Amino acid sequence: MSTVIETEDFSCAWNKSVNDFRSSLTKEDKDILISFGSQLGKSDTQGQISNCELHKQRINSQIYKAEEIYKKHGNLYFNLCIISGILLDLVLL
Repeated sequence: MSTVIETEDFSCAWNKSVNDFRSSLTKEDKDILISFGSQLGKSDTQGQISNCELHKQRINSQIYKAEEIYKKHGNLYFNLCIISGILLDLVLL
């Protein structure tokens, strides 16, 4: 009895894993990961280092954007909670 193992290339498996992974990653975040995975193993050591550096910069840019969004929305939610608490206190008194 022989077993047939189906294999797929790394790029397809990487793309599928990134797209199927449930998280708070945005489409742009996933695009960066897919781009990174598509270049893995396709060049010499220096090319791989360059690929890592490029995607490190892109990820840092995404982190900065996410921090800005968090600051903007974090303050909004905090203020809404405070106002809601005050209104609830006034209604109950």
